[in-house]
This record gives sequence, C-alpha cells and structure tokens, in this order.
Amino acid sequence: MTPRLVSFARKPMNRRQAARVGLTAGAFLALSIVGCDPRQAMYFLQPFDPQVKPPCLSLQGKKVVVVARAAATAQADYVPLDQEIAQRVVKALRDKGKKVEVVELTKVRAWVEQHPTVTDPSEIAKAFDADVVLFLELIEFRIDSPESPGMFSGHSRVFVRATEMKYPEIKGKPVTERPREPETVHETEVESDFPRVQGSLPVDVTLTRTAFRKRFLDVIGNEVSWQFVPHAPGDAVQNIRFAND
Repeated sequence: MTPRLVSFARKPMNRRQAARVGLTAGAFLALSIVGCDPRQAMYFLQPFDPQVKPPCLSLQGKKVVVVARAAATAQADYVPLDQEIAQRVVKALRDKGKKVEVVELTKVRAWVEQHPTVTDPSEIAKAFDADVVLFLELIEFRIDSPESPGMFSGHSRVFVRATEMKYPEIKGKPVTERPREPETVHETEVESDFPRVQGSLPVDVTLTRTAFRKRFLDVIGNEVSWQFVPHAPGDAVQNIRFAND
C-alpha cells in the first residue's frame, strides 16, 4: 500500500478563527495605546456602535446661543473658566454638529455684560434671532486632590440646560402666526473627574499645574458637548500622558 502523504501546509482559517486572531491583535493594540491598564483597553474591545448618540434633541439646522457662567466658589481662582468651557463646547458644536450655526461667544458675552439682569432665555434668543439657548453653569471646579497634598485630581460639576424657541401647536401642528415660546428640552448636570481610572497624579517637571488644568478643561468641554453631539466610544478613554505636552 502506498503510504499517505501528510501535508504540513497551513489550512485557511475559517471566519471564527480569523475573528479570534483579530480580537487578540486588537487587544495588544489597545494595550499599546492606553498602557498596561486592561480596564481602559476594554473600551476598544467592546462591540460598541460607531457613534454614541447624544441625549439632547438634534441641533441640526438650528441657530444656537451658548451662555456660560460660573458660581462664585468655582470662579474664585480662575476667572475665565466658564468661557474656556464654553469655547470648547462651541468648537465641538461646529466640528461635529450637522448644519449648526453658533453665535460668536464674544458677541454673546458683550450682550450679557450689557444686560446683566436678564436671565430669561427667550430674551437672549430674541436678541440673536436664535432657535436654541444653551445655558452652562460651572458649579464646582477643583484640580488639587483633597486627600493628597501635592497631587492633582480634577473634579467638576456643570449644570446644563437647553431651551428651544417653539411655535405653539394646535392639534400637533405649529402655528407660525403666533410668536415662538421657550421650552426646556434638555436639562442635566454633567459631573467630570480626571483622571477617572488612575486616581491622583503627582506634580513633577512634566506635569505642571497649567498643563493639568488645560487637559482637565478639555475633558469637561468634551463631556458637556456630548449632551448635544455624537462621539466615539473610545473618546471616553482619558489621555494622562503629559511628557510630550
């Protein structure tokens, strides 16, 4: 009998095997990106949708005014904090919002300074012929760890309210002959922590107070903007590398 020849050639992988290899490669890639903490790597390995949808209404095709202010306790050390957060939110609306027109912050700030007693969002909307007023109030902000002196640990709370100017409706149909009226369409409080997973970060030559403050403000601006614009799941992974900043 002729002996059977045994082939050592590698057989093509089926779909399940290929998926397993791809998942393993993805795990190593994720770990190389975020470091050695497997909890962060899981952000890249979960079967997420391509985009996380915002909880608020769509701002598509609308003209938006962003009004920001800070409580006295949050504003004591850093006077422009509210405006810095507003700038980041406005940028996100322009970059990721679909056909969203955002009024320049300098114009809004000038109008608010000239009308310091006005708190009615409908008055602000009328002043700029806007459809939506986004009100941001920085309630709490700190970057020093309360438990560990000499360590940075960011924490903030931002109250967010979206007011839309709508025509009154009769039997579900808008009556455009009547003036528009304000309606609160979204209201929440966004609480941000940085770093979220690793805990406090020590002060050293590569991590200055200015660098930490700037990075934390980026985190706050992003997380507030996610109330109105979609974001990728991986965006929630916080960057804590400062060596090259």
